[in-house]
Amino acid sequence: MRALLCCLFAFAAAAEPDWIGAAQAVLPVSRTRPGDAVEVTAIEAAVAAVDQVATTTLTIRLRNRSRQRAEAVLLLPLPPLAQVRGFACSGPGGVLTVNLLPADQARATYQAIVRSQRDPALLEFAGDQLVRSSVFPVEPLANAEIRLSWEQFLERRHGRLELVLPRSEALTYAVPWTLTATLSHAAGIGAVYSPTHLLTERQRSRNEVTLSLPGAMAPGAFQLAWLPMNDATVTVFCHADSDDGWVKADGRQRGDTGTFLLLADPPAVQPGKAIPREVTVVLDRSGSMNGEKWKQATDAVGQVLGGLAANESFNLILFNEGVDAFSPTPVACTPENEQAVRHWLRSARPSGGTNIFDALVAALGQPATPGKLPLVLFCTDGLPTIGTTGEGEIRRKSRQGQGNRRIFPVGIGADVNVPLLDGLADDSRGRSRHLPPGGDVEVAVADLFRSLGAPVLADPVLTAATPGRLMDLQPRRLRDAFAGEQLVILGRWIGREPIALTLTGTGPDGQTVQRAVQLDPAQAEPRHAFVPRLWASRRIAELVASIRDLGAGSPADPKLLAELTGEVVRLSQQYGIMTDYTAFLATDGPSALPGHRGILGGFAGENAPTGKAAGEFQRKAIGTRSGKAAQVYSDNNKQQAEAKVLNPLNGRTAEDGVTQVRENAVQQCADKTLYRQGKDWIEPAAVGRPIARTIAFASPEHFALVERLARNNRQVLAAQDGPVVIVDGEEVVCIAAP
Repeated sequence: MRALLCCLFAFAAAAEPDWIGAAQAVLPVSRTRPGDAVEVTAIEAAVAAVDQVATTTLTIRLRNRSRQRAEAVLLLPLPPLAQVRGFACSGPGGVLTVNLLPADQARATYQAIVRSQRDPALLEFAGDQLVRSSVFPVEPLANAEIRLSWEQFLERRHGRLELVLPRSEALTYAVPWTLTATLSHAAGIGAVYSPTHLLTERQRSRNEVTLSLPGAMAPGAFQLAWLPMNDATVTVFCHADSDDGWVKADGRQRGDTGTFLLLADPPAVQPGKAIPREVTVVLDRSGSMNGEKWKQATDAVGQVLGGLAANESFNLILFNEGVDAFSPTPVACTPENEQAVRHWLRSARPSGGTNIFDALVAALGQPATPGKLPLVLFCTDGLPTIGTTGEGEIRRKSRQGQGNRRIFPVGIGADVNVPLLDGLADDSRGRSRHLPPGGDVEVAVADLFRSLGAPVLADPVLTAATPGRLMDLQPRRLRDAFAGEQLVILGRWIGREPIALTLTGTGPDGQTVQRAVQLDPAQAEPRHAFVPRLWASRRIAELVASIRDLGAGSPADPKLLAELTGEVVRLSQQYGIMTDYTAFLATDGPSALPGHRGILGGFAGENAPTGKAAGEFQRKAIGTRSGKAAQVYSDNNKQQAEAKVLNPLNGRTAEDGVTQVRENAVQQCADKTLYRQGKDWIEPAAVGRPIARTIAFASPEHFALVERLARNNRQVLAAQDGPVVIVDGEEVVCIAAP
């Protein structure tokens, strides 16, 4: 194996790139052009943050696909104020140099490469610094490896530290990445959150956290935020609603409305000091539960009993056409009571029908145990067949007699009424889970119960000191927080003055817990464009659930269906968020723009998309109440309803429950969206309006537009590989193809 060569650093002003045409520009964080000889095969990223100083190291693996020696130049965008600290390359002898070009000098390099290679990819990083290496060789059919590290000081804002790693948002960006991050702080590490990528916490101590990516890394910049323990345990990210031209000279936004994301770290508790639970297990023992399902279910009850603490209480309710309770009220978790309930359960045998309603009445009508968090685990494998069987009636009566109990339904197999179980959970601030046919009941119930292991904040409520400043909170009613969870609350704000927010709940020992934070609209930032998109994802899921509820009883009201569907379509178009019911929006329709071809005509007619979506909702959401497809629709919608991380590929599960669906015709760009029709990309706001002017690719006018977009963090709009039609101020413009 070739040794890593020592490299010489040169931080000189950039000259006009004289290597263009003689060497290939290798941009690891962007897409590879089909004709390039040297390709990036993999990238390993390692972040190490100590207090407020973060060091990022990229190991970039290259391969020359051709049978000729290739000359290459590495180009890598860096965040503002980052400083290169190390650079090495495997390969033949010689000295390599690296130049760190500030944003203004990088701009000239970007533009020269775009003009020469007719490739807009680099425009995505306009405004960033740029590392440029000297020319280096890659032998025929050989591999090479480059290691680059940089350091940056992280400014503390709103009690948090934030790190950004530039990466392409392009849907075609497919370089495999692995990423690890180790965060340490003398004061300790609190909440850690990435709005862009799903991370796994591999190890945690008071002062250090190690994170990694569990799978493939989705496109888009990697953003990470964390709260040192000596600062606030709650922080707010803001993004303003506005049109072009709304970014101030200091990079902040301004606007009268916007969206916010509140991240809260629930109170830490010592082992054994969590809020005690009162757990009632309601178990279906109808005839269809006979066999392996019954064995797994009774074993699951045993695991629940074994997981209770001495200061907690429990009850067990069995139902078929009738209802039997171990005790009229929950009992203390003592060895004697546990032994008695196990003996009682062993005597039960599955038979008969399914009386879901009376079982709920029995569970919800129990007197509450003071000082305990009341939880109901409700397990069934069938549709209601005895007593009150109407879905809407069961929902209404359970809400009336619910008290303060949280219901956590577990649907076993495909024959359950999926919307009913989801609705019971939503109404009570619980969560539902659905097992496919053959799923292990014991594992599912044990996993659910484990997630409810240590309640640390009950009945949380978010309030604003000034009335009329918040709207459309997601979720509407906050769930209890359990150990290891973070509270992520999204909503809309109104007005320009700061808003004093307070998160209040009940902690261990019954004490009131309050966390105060200020939402300052003046601190809104374009780089927090993930906030409105996450809010829209949750809002769409809320609307979908409301549409699904229309199928709970009498035929759906067509006027209400149209109103709800219209709002889903509007939000889906604006934010590029596709669902099982609106995926057609990405591709439907003839030409709709005068003077331009093939651009998303499906958006042109005001009622056409709404009508088609209403048909999809009627068939899938309203008409499909049970079966595998109903489970898939439920799981996909829950993924959106609980969204904490962006989903740029619109990934979801297909109706078969196995295939993973991705949309390649919808490009999420900061807080904007582009849709692909043929070779063209279009912003929905441009549909139905005449194109005022066409801008030549790589012209001064094109680069000027990119600079304007970059001020709003929207330059990716101009970095697509085809004609692009967008709104620029008051005009609709077309950027010609490269």
